[in-house]
Amino acid sequence: MPAVSLDVAGGQGICRTGIPFPQGLLTTLAQLRLEREDEPVDCFCRPLSHWPDGSIRWLNIGFFHAAGATGRYRLHIHPPAPHRPDENPPAGLEAVEEDGELCLRTTTASFRLGRDTLTLAGADQAGNPVFSSLTLAPALRLADGSQPQAVLDDLQPRKYRTPDGAAALLEITLTGHYRLPDPAPPLRFTTELAIYHAQPQFSLSACLHNAGAAHHPGGCWDLGDAGSAWIDSLSLRLDLPENDALRYRLAPGEDWHPAPPALDIAQFASGGENWDSPVHVDADGVVALAGPGFEVRAGQACLHRGSRATPALHSDHGLDLALPRFWQNFPGALSLAPGRIRVDLFPRQDGRPHELQGGEKKTRTVWFSLGAAEGDLDWVHAPPAARPDAGWLAREGHLPGLHDHPDHAGIERLIAAGLDGEDNFFAKRERIDEYGWRHFGDLYADHETAHHRDDSPFPSHYNNQYDPVYGFLRQFLRGGDPRWFELADDLARHVTDIDIYDTEQDRAEYNGGLFWHTDHYSKAHTSSHRSYSRLQGDDAYEDRSGGGGPGGQHCYTTGLALHHLLTGNEASRAAVFRLTAWIGRVYDGDDTLLGLLLAIRNRRQPGLRDPVTGRYPLDRGTGNYVAALLDCHLLTADPAWLARAGRVIRHTVHPRDDIARRELENTEEHWFYTAFLQTVARYLDEKTRTGERDGDFLHARDALLHYADWMLANESPYLAHPERLEFPNDTWCAQDLRKAHVLAAASHYAPDGGAPYLARAREFEDYVADHLSGSKEAGYTRILALLMQNHGFVTDYARRERMDHPPRRSDWPAPRPGLAPLGGALRRVFARFSPAREIRWLKTRLG
Repeated sequence: MPAVSLDVAGGQGICRTGIPFPQGLLTTLAQLRLEREDEPVDCFCRPLSHWPDGSIRWLNIGFFHAAGATGRYRLHIHPPAPHRPDENPPAGLEAVEEDGELCLRTTTASFRLGRDTLTLAGADQAGNPVFSSLTLAPALRLADGSQPQAVLDDLQPRKYRTPDGAAALLEITLTGHYRLPDPAPPLRFTTELAIYHAQPQFSLSACLHNAGAAHHPGGCWDLGDAGSAWIDSLSLRLDLPENDALRYRLAPGEDWHPAPPALDIAQFASGGENWDSPVHVDADGVVALAGPGFEVRAGQACLHRGSRATPALHSDHGLDLALPRFWQNFPGALSLAPGRIRVDLFPRQDGRPHELQGGEKKTRTVWFSLGAAEGDLDWVHAPPAARPDAGWLAREGHLPGLHDHPDHAGIERLIAAGLDGEDNFFAKRERIDEYGWRHFGDLYADHETAHHRDDSPFPSHYNNQYDPVYGFLRQFLRGGDPRWFELADDLARHVTDIDIYDTEQDRAEYNGGLFWHTDHYSKAHTSSHRSYSRLQGDDAYEDRSGGGGPGGQHCYTTGLALHHLLTGNEASRAAVFRLTAWIGRVYDGDDTLLGLLLAIRNRRQPGLRDPVTGRYPLDRGTGNYVAALLDCHLLTADPAWLARAGRVIRHTVHPRDDIARRELENTEEHWFYTAFLQTVARYLDEKTRTGERDGDFLHARDALLHYADWMLANESPYLAHPERLEFPNDTWCAQDLRKAHVLAAASHYAPDGGAPYLARAREFEDYVADHLSGSKEAGYTRILALLMQNHGFVTDYARRERMDHPPRRSDWPAPRPGLAPLGGALRRVFARFSPAREIRWLKTRLG
């Protein structure tokens, strides 16, 4: 009977993690039994990904980790048993409709959710009211003083179940919009409720979304854009029983204080040494924060003043309230009045409204506990982190880099410095004060300070380049340090809210895209996380061109897919499909006639697909496209995604390509061919797992080996030829790990012995370890991101069991691009032709 070990780090609290399974092993939750020290443990589960045969590929599992409990659990997988209808099915979380309300009952509480009123009421186990009304759609007040009505559009429940089938966790997603007059930007809300059957806690996550487009004049994306929404305040209100006394404290472990009838806790800034960093400039370029930290006031009297608040409330009726990441996401406020609590997600700021840019969102989470003791929610500020055994993950989850690498302890020490070094990722946050609701979670792009000559803060945002979400999660799964997971979780939430341009009202090649990092060697100024500012100047570096929006060379979905599988976070899952749809339009067009004509006109430009021949550029953008398609296949098991990935590979590389004509020695223009070949290797891995060694598999395999042969004969470390590089810095050394990955994959898929490929892969990996061990640049964010993402593939492929691969074909027909792709594009255009779509296409480009 197979079993998976789960390790938990941290104190008590609700744990969530994801576990992969081989095809055919797990077909029903009834096969599962979670144990700690041979005793059963209650858990809740939900399959998040399946294999083509319908068996479970990734399972999300949760349980409550008790204080003082051992951190080692085992999940046993029993053989499937014949289905027998249960005459007495287990009781679980009940959800029934009554008089237009959704009535919920757990072992500890009951709730009534009003669809029309958009409120939730809660009572304890005995039916005594704990709160009479909690607003589910945040109350919005705009800068002009108007207070638009919230309208519910949809309500979707999701259930997590125990192995015996009882509902143990109910997640409810409410989506809606605010009634606003034209031409105001469309504002939407999403509220996620998570209610547990066996625990007194529940959470509410509220998201405000400006679904309109930015105007971005001249290709610049500065604050103050005409497409922004200006918000006076956004708040949640909680009504309490009469005469309910409240107590508050400002951090876990501190003393509780009785709350006066009126109390305001406000966090104005981060409270850090660089609290007034230029990273916080507004549209006028001014840092206009009300103070360095927090204040607690009762009327005109200041009761407390300090740096960083982590407030909590407790009521006599047994309600606990906690706000994770409160000071980090400043400004924020918590206000008390008789019979009422108000949580200000965007608090009023004396005539200084909050700017929510077009396509931008912000999500905040509040935790509650009913019938609780004081401090029952302290764990939400540092929740326990659970992970499956790294060996199981490496084998069944196909996550490379999780094995020990004794030969390359140097690279692992460099990566470890990201947590424990003097300039670790947490210290980098402090250097430019990467805090506040728009910035928290992003990484400091410190490598862009190369020409900065003083110690003043140099705001530069990284925007998930090279997918550090994935890199952080790999490190957490490998070693179990919860700080890696904290970094990944913070960044994933930032990316889905801020870095993705979530609108349908701009150009097709922008809508849903990921914004580039801050422009090279420039400060962000008023562009925030949107890459280009009108204030940056034209002389930052050679061949700089101002302006631009999201681009296919910067699309990273794999970390978000893994984040969803490990946490169940639906925003991360939605972002994977959002980004995939966008990058598909970037390369394959939007099926408009005008878009196709423009693509034909631009067909010779580097980095774009040729719609006439169907040929994709051999670069990282196309590699990102393939990776996104593979991530969608992982999450859905739909073979269409895998087929699309195979088609893109077929139209990018060929087993008989004349590689000399690719000019791969021109490093500045073509280095990223290795990034594309890495995704070809991943495609081969996925085809192998699904048992599809078909024509697409053989084409991709032979193309990979064809290019690997060229690499054996021609490739050397980038820094061996500094004359080929505009900026010969040590980032190029970290990029050499990509060559090691490609060659290691070739060693595994070569049918006639892969020893030469593997030996050369090890040479590149050894070179990177040796060179960076003495580098002053090794602690840069960009280099660490590359190491975290690309380290470990050589060991992984070397340890895999050799397979009997079919021989390489010697009779591949020479690539002969024809006009069939153009014909297919024309058919799609005319099948979907709409004058309104063509007019909209024109309007997004003409103003």
